[in-house]
Amino acid sequence: MQRPTFQGSFWHTLCNNGQCPQVAREGEWIALRNSADGENGPVVVFRVDEWDELVANIGDFTSEKLGGSSNA
Repeated sequence: MQRPTFQGSFWHTLCNNGQCPQVAREGEWIALRNSADGENGPVVVFRVDEWDELVANIGDFTSEKLGGSSNA
């Protein structure tokens, strides 16, 4: 199964301040990008089953649970 390019996809924006996560779906693929980076910014692509697993377990990825330094 070849993953799509998401060119021309409808992107759902999750806020209105210009630095928002955007999500698009094409068939069995879901893409995530930052609206601040625009259309040519990086895109992270997941299979639908991977996305569903991430969303179901997102609370496991809080900064407290990840530990380490807050400096990137």
